[in-house]
Amino acid sequence: MKYGIHDTFCTFRPEEFYTTEIGTALGLFTMSKLPEFGDTVFLLLLGKKLPFLQFFHHTSMFLFVWFAYEQGSSIFITAAAYNYFVHTIMYMYFALAEAGFKEEVKPLAMYITALQLIQMMGVMWSSSYVIYQKYFVDLPNGVAHDAYGVGACPGTSLYNARLQFCIYTFFLYLFGEMFFKNYVFKKTRPLKSGE
Repeated sequence: MKYGIHDTFCTFRPEEFYTTEIGTALGLFTMSKLPEFGDTVFLLLLGKKLPFLQFFHHTSMFLFVWFAYEQGSSIFITAAAYNYFVHTIMYMYFALAEAGFKEEVKPLAMYITALQLIQMMGVMWSSSYVIYQKYFVDLPNGVAHDAYGVGACPGTSLYNARLQFCIYTFFLYLFGEMFFKNYVFKKTRPLKSGE
């Protein structure tokens, strides 16, 4: 690891963010949010009811990611890294299911949702770290808590950190509700005689 936790969460490096391999990955990540609407459009074209989770997740991520990329945010890098990791596994799962291995990969669905929950908590932790630095380190030292580019954690604005925290808190709730409904409190059908 090139940088420590504090430096990773709190230092914005425009030269990395927009021009290096990291910048390319962030640019592609930002642009990838538009094609992610594809499955939403597909469901609507099939006349299926769109789940609120899917609508909210795709719409809010699209708007937030474009905002965070335009603003420049040190914690956006970690959020994108978590997302890349989880989506790589998730889309591999979908590809295998569509390739005829649906029954074989079905038991993995619960673990992928659990990974998504861990992703949400990781992003919330990085946002919380920045918020803590702004309120409890900068403010007592006379630095305005909403300052960008100064203080103990200059790489992300307080607004961006709070917005990211709120969005991911709501994601954690929605994905957690889905996880518990589908895997913890799953309704089992009664066995018929002879089964």
